[in-house]
Amino acid sequence: MSNKHLASLLLFAVIVGFIQLDLVMNKKMTAARESMQAAESARENAENGRRYKEISLVRQKQVTAPLRQYLARWLPKLQETNEENKARSIFARVFKQHGEGLVAHADKSSVLGNPKCPFIPQRYQNVLSVEGDFSQAVNLIGQIERQMPASRIATMSISKGTRGNDVKLSLTVDTPIMAKADAAGAAAVKK
Repeated sequence: MSNKHLASLLLFAVIVGFIQLDLVMNKKMTAARESMQAAESARENAENGRRYKEISLVRQKQVTAPLRQYLARWLPKLQETNEENKARSIFARVFKQHGEGLVAHADKSSVLGNPKCPFIPQRYQNVLSVEGDFSQAVNLIGQIERQMPASRIATMSISKGTRGNDVKLSLTVDTPIMAKADAAGAAAVKK
C-alpha cells in the first residue's frame, strides 16, 4: 500500500467519523428540542392551570363575600362563648343581673354534641325554669338575646304563675361552642 492509499483510507475513516459524530449530535439535538417542547408545553399547561385557579379564587371570593362579611360581624360574639366555662359564666352573669325577683325552680346545664357541623361541634344547653313578675321575666329574655346574641332560645313556654302578675317561664338556651381552628380544619378535611 502506498502512501496515497493510506492517506485515502485515513481520510475515509475521518469522514466516516465525522458522519457518525454528526448523526450522534443530530440525535442529541432532536432529543433536546423534544425535551424543550415538552417543557414548554408543561409550562403553558401550568400557567393555564394557575390562571384558571386564580379566576376560580376571584369568583369564589365574590360569591362568598356576603358570608365572610356576616361571619366577620358575628365571629367576636361566637368567640365570647367558644368554651363551656365562658358560656356558663356569661349565662350565670346575665341571670344574676337580670333575674332579680325571679325564683328559680330548675337550672340544668349540659354540653351536647353537634356532629353535623365540624366548625361548631358542641353546644352548651341551659334549661331554666323561673317564676316571678311578668315584666322581669320578659326583661330576662331580652337580656339573654342582647348579651348572648350567638345563643338561640330553643324552647320557651310562659304560663300563669301562682300569684296575680306572676308567670312561670321555662326556656332552653343553646349556645354554640366553636371548634378550635386546627380541629375544625382537620374535621373538614376528613369529610
